[in-house]
Amino acid sequence: MLCEMCGIEVANPILSKISGTILRTCQKCSAMGVEATEREKIGNKNYISDVMNKRSNRLREKEIKTEKILVEDFGILIKNGRENKKWSQKELASKISEKKSTIASIENKQYKPEKKLINKLETVLEIRLMEEIEVKDSVKTSETTGMTLADLIEKSNG
Repeated sequence: MLCEMCGIEVANPILSKISGTILRTCQKCSAMGVEATEREKIGNKNYISDVMNKRSNRLREKEIKTEKILVEDFGILIKNGRENKKWSQKELASKISEKKSTIASIENKQYKPEKKLINKLETVLEIRLMEEIEVKDSVKTSETTGMTLADLIEKSNG
């Protein structure tokens, strides 16, 4: 390849920025400018395309998340766990500093326990009341199609 400044044959040209222009130069001519940045080396369009692809990949990774939710048969699990320990509702309630009526309501699925109470029950009864599920995140990627501003304007005028 030829140096774009002096015209001599160069095996490995250096991309240099000289007077605002990116040129393939020899070692000697590259001293007249500064080394081109990565963005300048690959070109603005390619650089922006690379950045957008990386951003899109990061968003896709965030799309699928897991979330813990209370299992549907929590009342039965709690009752079975309590009975396996041979405890009454009153005994279980005193062990986790709750009322007997709260335990009864939970076992009958009249009351859905909050996270703090769920943790106490899981610990003392040695059971799992929470399960992980996959939840789609509301982050939109470039592949998502939807209504654009132009569509909205057209719809309101139509």
